[in-house]
Amino acid sequence: MAISRSAAPRLGAARTAPAQTRPQPQEPAHSALPTVAKLPALGPRFDQIIDTANRLPRPVLMILTVGLFAYASFDPAGFAARMQALSEVPEPLWWMQGAVITFYFGAREAHYHRQGKAASKAGKPAESP
Repeated sequence: MAISRSAAPRLGAARTAPAQTRPQPQEPAHSALPTVAKLPALGPRFDQIIDTANRLPRPVLMILTVGLFAYASFDPAGFAARMQALSEVPEPLWWMQGAVITFYFGAREAHYHRQGKAASKAGKPAESP
């Protein structure tokens, strides 16, 4: 397809036009969404409390597991009664509990894994959890 001589000057003129006359790129569609106001900073003490709460699940699970073995050795009859009660829990609830725990720890590990990869690409050592 050949471009006529009359069209060529118009194409060249558009390329050499000053930046003010060029059409501005449209804003992305997500900018039309309502924005959420940022919450005020609650202070470093609040951040410390939340960081502490985020670090609790693993130690608590470990302490409770060790405590379960201690309970079984000190009161075998009571332990047997509690385990009998646990055997009455429907199997789908066990699967759901396993999925929640797996997703919690899996997401946490994935976060640290991605954080480590991003830090290594930037040339910084990865922070330990």
